[in-house]
Amino acid sequence: MAEELKKSYFEVLGLCCASEVALVERILKQLNGVQEISVILPTKTVVVHHTHVISDVTIGTSMKFFPYVKYVYHPLEWLALGAVIVGLPTLILRSIASIRNLTLNINILVLMAVIGTLALQDYWEAGTVVFLFSIAQWLETRASYKV
Repeated sequence: MAEELKKSYFEVLGLCCASEVALVERILKQLNGVQEISVILPTKTVVVHHTHVISDVTIGTSMKFFPYVKYVYHPLEWLALGAVIVGLPTLILRSIASIRNLTLNINILVLMAVIGTLALQDYWEAGTVVFLFSIAQWLETRASYKV
């Protein structure tokens, strides 16, 4: 007779990208009694199907690496938000100029992406978009002066 599986849910703070999913799976698959692992990245939830041989507490403590990530990740969110605050005014002004001329260009698209990520409270993504777009604008300007 097959042993009954228990389904446990864990919120893993600091889980931010697909590369960390493999790390979570590698950590949990080593545990005796873990049968199946599902990671829901947008909600930062790990679903573990396991036998009664292993407890929820044991599974939770095996992922103790990830709570430390939040101490590094949280200050980086503030840094990312700072990047948005610094880079957003220029982006807004360029977008307003594009709207006045009735043209859809990259400035409006990037502004929409930043507003969307801020609405989702994903400051890291918003900061990354603004930072990379600012670097691209700078490189474009620099390249045009070299000609």
